[in-house]
Amino acid sequence: MTPEYVLQMASMVDPDELWRLPVFDQMHLEPQLRYQLDAGVALRRYASHLQELQSLLGTGRSLLITPMIGGTATTSIPAPLQHQALLVQAGLQQEGHA
Repeated sequence: MTPEYVLQMASMVDPDELWRLPVFDQMHLEPQLRYQLDAGVALRRYASHLQELQSLLGTGRSLLITPMIGGTATTSIPAPLQHQALLVQAGLQQEGHA
């Protein structure tokens, strides 16, 4: 799936863009609207991670995702040796280049 496609799905499950509401208002949503909000946020976060992954293709780097309260923190690191071998097998990296 592309990040654009995932963002389209997010817009379909949260057409009201409830994620734009102030946090205090989000806390008082009815359960069904809360599910709508959470699904849209999760899909938008996933799309963001996919965009970051795509930007790293061919760089020999991996995306590190750390769970945080209310979200995630991401950074890129040199790909582990096992992953470098997979990248070479997939034709996404030349052997010996990290």
